[in-house]
Amino acid sequence: MKNVLKTSSSKWLIVIIVWTFFITFFIGVFSKKISDSLPVIIAFFILFFIIGLGIFFDLLGVSVNVVDIRIFHAMAANKNEQGKYAVFLCKNAEKVSNFCNDVIGDICGIISGAIGSGIIYRLATNLSFTNLAIISALFTALISSFTIAGKAIGKMIAMESSRDIVLFMSKFIQFFQERLKINILGKKA
Repeated sequence: MKNVLKTSSSKWLIVIIVWTFFITFFIGVFSKKISDSLPVIIAFFILFFIIGLGIFFDLLGVSVNVVDIRIFHAMAANKNEQGKYAVFLCKNAEKVSNFCNDVIGDICGIISGAIGSGIIYRLATNLSFTNLAIISALFTALISSFTIAGKAIGKMIAMESSRDIVLFMSKFIQFFQERLKINILGKKA
């Protein structure tokens, strides 16, 4: 057990740390530059997009964990390529959900907080708010409420439509594997 954890988990841990660093850095720089240079209303749209992205990836991660893999085994046995990709996703559900829920989800949470603080600062500066603590707490509460409510709704959708969601993921990955020659999740095209 310890040897399995050392080899497989260590490699995955290193990969996920590197991915997380670069994804966070590039999304953070991009969204911060855009939200700082655009009008506040557009920064709000960027904020909600980032929150929505986190919710969407959380939905994907949950779907892979709850879906019945037998459906996809039958599809794969009938030479259906989407079924083969779906089986691959389900067999790697731990890594897929870790990437979707933890990496992308947490990055979106951190970045939405950073964008939110930028919006608060701009609003406070432009509108001469004197009690920044109340505005900051209110805005933080709104961001967390939208995020948590969205993820709760996403989880309900994932539980009810996991098959369709995993098939969607399979189509997406198949597209990148075959047409763009990008190796996603280590599966050979």
